[in-house]
Amino acid sequence: MPLPSPGRPRLRLALAAAGLVLILAGCVPTGTTRESANPQDAQTVQENLAVAANNLRSYAILDDEFAPEIRAHLFGIPGLRSLSSVTEARVLAAIESNGSFGGRAAYSPVLTDPAARRPAERFIVAPQVQDPRTTGAPTSGASDAGTAGKFPTEAEESEPGERLEIGNEVLAAGGDFLVSRLWVRGPGDDRPQASVLVTQISTDTTVDIGDLFDAEVDAAAIAVDAFGHVTLEGSQVPEKSLTALGRTVSKSLRTPLALPAAADERRPDYSCSLLPCVALTYDDGPGDPEGEDSLLDAAAEAGVRLTYFLLGRNVAAFPGTVERMVDQGHEIANHTHSHPQLDRSSPATVRAQVRQADDAIEAAGAGRPELLRPPFGALDSAAAGVLGHPAILWDVDTEDWRHKNPGKVVASVARDARPGSIVLMHSIHPSTIEASPQVFRTVAEKGLYAVTTSELFAGVELSAGAQYYCRGYGSELCSNPEHPAVLRK
Repeated sequence: MPLPSPGRPRLRLALAAAGLVLILAGCVPTGTTRESANPQDAQTVQENLAVAANNLRSYAILDDEFAPEIRAHLFGIPGLRSLSSVTEARVLAAIESNGSFGGRAAYSPVLTDPAARRPAERFIVAPQVQDPRTTGAPTSGASDAGTAGKFPTEAEESEPGERLEIGNEVLAAGGDFLVSRLWVRGPGDDRPQASVLVTQISTDTTVDIGDLFDAEVDAAAIAVDAFGHVTLEGSQVPEKSLTALGRTVSKSLRTPLALPAAADERRPDYSCSLLPCVALTYDDGPGDPEGEDSLLDAAAEAGVRLTYFLLGRNVAAFPGTVERMVDQGHEIANHTHSHPQLDRSSPATVRAQVRQADDAIEAAGAGRPELLRPPFGALDSAAAGVLGHPAILWDVDTEDWRHKNPGKVVASVARDARPGSIVLMHSIHPSTIEASPQVFRTVAEKGLYAVTTSELFAGVELSAGAQYYCRGYGSELCSNPEHPAVLRK
């Protein structure tokens, strides 16, 4: 089954080559010559763009809730977190500056049909192809992959309107570097505003294109020719106009691209501040090892990460199952030692229950858990005051413990899960295990990204004893800047 995060198309692209056009104050360009137009360089540039396309993932954000409407198409590459982080910050700033937060303090991600995600080749800008026999204007290098050194067709040809349009694309890639362009076209703008980012892959750091040059750069014009040379209006930019970093990047673009090899592809490239996420959580385990193994296998097949709220006594009984949960990258959290109702327990009992579960989880190799779910969701102010952990509740209760019906579990998720939701299930019930593969497919088909609970709340400061039901603006219980948590009095 495809990832519930964006799919990664596997393409055989015959791309012409990479893109990077510069405007440098005071530099004198030199034309591409027979000697500099190395066919091997052109082949490397072509192969690098194909590698980039084969490894990127497509995201679409089509939001009609506020004015102006948002039409955003973004790519991400697993392992390049800095690129996604910088891109996301600028996208959110553009959305806010154009008024699409609707007066709220944060953007509220919306569902977008996964079918709206563009194919990978739409994120590749075809390079300028210079005729090596001349130093004149570049010949057309456009292919289905894009427009030679220009903005996408949608941004170029659409009429100014009341819509906010955002996109990013790969201009060039090679060696240890990837060059991308982010463009934003606000309501009424004749042309997009652009910024160009350079990402160093080995260090996962991203800087603006200006760091590569000794003079100012017009980001709206940046490209690279088909032979991997930085160009100004179709002619090579002299090395003396580049900084040391710029010269390193320029040379790298003519060497094979080396993308991260060990990135966790289950994580979306953007955070839940921008994407519609859902946390799938399982209580009361570890249960029967065979059942838990089936759930873990289904999660691995679907490419999702789960959050397990485990009972200390069960952890002690099945430490090997916990070890497998950890090895597969799932989040482990505290559900007390023996499942008492905390609002009917003394503070001393609450402390002991939490500590015993923490100790058992740590002894099983899962580390000291940061999150806790109170049994039955029952918590009063006295128990909250000694909990020592943020209390994670839920907004989607599948009631799997009551009906033990796989179809009803799936139907509950399909009906009730929305951006920012936390879904409650129990891994001790065979019917829930049976439902899980379809739950994972349902989440993906809705356009939700399955993440761990900690990933869902990334960027939100969680407080010990406070209760968290969901993230965003889906209901008055959801955590957002105006309503960070629920506190018991």
